[in-house]
Amino acid sequence: SVKFVKFYFMAKYNVFKQISEVLDYTTGELKRIETLSFKKKEYDYFMKFYYENIIEQKRFPSETEIQLLSLLISKMKFATIDIYINTSLVKELADKMDVTTRTIYNCIDSLIKKDFIYNPFQHKYLLNPNYVFNGPEDDRSKALNLIVEIYSELKKKEENL
Repeated sequence: SVKFVKFYFMAKYNVFKQISEVLDYTTGELKRIETLSFKKKEYDYFMKFYYENIIEQKRFPSETEIQLLSLLISKMKFATIDIYINTSLVKELADKMDVTTRTIYNCIDSLIKKDFIYNPFQHKYLLNPNYVFNGPEDDRSKALNLIVEIYSELKKKEENL
C-alpha cells in the first residue's frame, strides 16, 4: 500500500484537514480514504514578563499586583494592551482574588506609579508592553509604538490648552 497525504487549512472554519488516500501498490486501486480534522487554536493565554526591563527600572510588582495583572490579561483580547476597568470588573476581580475592592484600586494605583499600567483616558487602561505582554513580539512592537503615539497626542493637546 502507498499512502498519499494532503493537508488543507479551511480558514473560514479555522480547521486543518488531513486527507490520506491509501492506494494498492500493485493495482493502483484506491483502498480507503482517511480524514482527520482538527480545529486550530486561536491563541494560547499567556503572560510574558520582561524581567530585564523591570529590574533595570527597579519596578517590582508585588504578588498581589502580579495576580491582578494576570487576571487583567485574561480579560483582554490577545495581543492587545487596552482594557476598560469599571466598577463591575473591579468587583469581579476582588471576588476572584478574595480581596476588597479597595485593594484592587490600591493595586491599580501602585501599578500606575510603577508604569505597569497607563491611564490616559477615563476607565481605559493600557498595559505597558515594555514590562508585560500577551502576544507575539511583532504585536508588542506595535503596542510600544501605540503608547508613544497616544502620549505624544495627549502632550500636544495639553500644550494647546
